[in-house]
Amino acid sequence: MKKSIIIEARMNSSRLPGKHCYKVYGQNIIEYLIKRLKKVKHANDIILATTNTKKDDILFNISKKNKIKCFRGSEQNVMQRVLFAAEKNKTDIIISITADCPLIDPSIIDQCILSFENNNCDYLNNAFIPSFPGGMNCQVYYTKILRKSYRSTKNLLHREHVTLEIIENKKKYKHLYLLAPSNLHYPKLRIELDTLKDFKFIEKIINHFGNKNYYFSCEDIINYLKKN
Repeated sequence: MKKSIIIEARMNSSRLPGKHCYKVYGQNIIEYLIKRLKKVKHANDIILATTNTKKDDILFNISKKNKIKCFRGSEQNVMQRVLFAAEKNKTDIIISITADCPLIDPSIIDQCILSFENNNCDYLNNAFIPSFPGGMNCQVYYTKILRKSYRSTKNLLHREHVTLEIIENKKKYKHLYLLAPSNLHYPKLRIELDTLKDFKFIEKIINHFGNKNYYFSCEDIINYLKKN
């Protein structure tokens, strides 16, 4: 089965417009995410799912520069955008990542993929029950399940939040929730990009590990923050 990491990203953030192109060491922050995702061992490819609006041309260009696929679709109907990105690329299993998690640990993503494959479930979420630090969020589910979910709802909130209809229907879909091991159990720690303050915090972490080290782990981040 083909497994694709699909990154949801757009430049028109309400709180911090253009945040994915804020620069650290001369690189757009989303490029740190892409480089880290390339270290995931159990996915076949990476697709950047962005919008077909002019302002997101820059994200399309970043995808070309970093040699990953790009799908452009609806700005508001994110559910459709992700589904169409998967269908166009003949993806069977979607590994869903948002660009708000630029320092997500590739090994955590691999753990999510393997747990999904080794259990009888339709949908896996490692953040539904808080245990990992925020920013290590990963969802894994079948394209056919997202297609079923898409066809069964016209709710605008569901269309905006890709897996919300799946999350709300535990009897309809088989859920699996992954919990962090004790060394990574820091649910109150937040490493997500939503505000300028968040960016400064993430920039500080990147600066600590240096401009050529893209692959520090979640545990490395925790150990650094514990000391500082």
